[in-house]
Amino acid sequence: MLKTPDQYKPGQKAAGNTVAISKPQNPNQLSGQQQNAEYNYNQAMAFAQGDPRYASKEFQRGGLSSSKGTSSAGASQAANNYARGMAAAEAGRMADSFSNANLSLDDASQRSQFGYALSGLQEDAAQREYMNQLRSQQNAMNFMGGMVSPFGGGGSNSLLSGLL
Repeated sequence: MLKTPDQYKPGQKAAGNTVAISKPQNPNQLSGQQQNAEYNYNQAMAFAQGDPRYASKEFQRGGLSSSKGTSSAGASQAANNYARGMAAAEAGRMADSFSNANLSLDDASQRSQFGYALSGLQEDAAQREYMNQLRSQQNAMNFMGGMVSPFGGGGSNSLLSGLL
């Protein structure tokens, strides 16, 4: 009987001419919870960077009061930061989905290859068993034919050739 490696007990060695194929492992995909956590973090960072008070700090100079120009530049910078942050959050979500899709595709391909390899080995084992049975039948027929042949079917090797 053909055994896959996961059918052997720990410490048990395969005997003789054994072919070992391994079952594919489950893909290590990001869960929906992990994806949402990453997306929420990136979205929160985008909201924080989109705060005009934070963005206008780089335009302020010590000892000078803020002007409408500083506030306007800060608001414009905040809007750009927010847009870039949200785009990055969505790009991260798409990358995670793409990665999970590729992992699923690889998993399906590996499982298909495992199935083909296993069925090939099973067919080979069945063919080998059939050939052994055929060889046994042929040996039995040769033996019986040599015993009962009136012409000594096996030549001088016939068991009954001296009696006839």
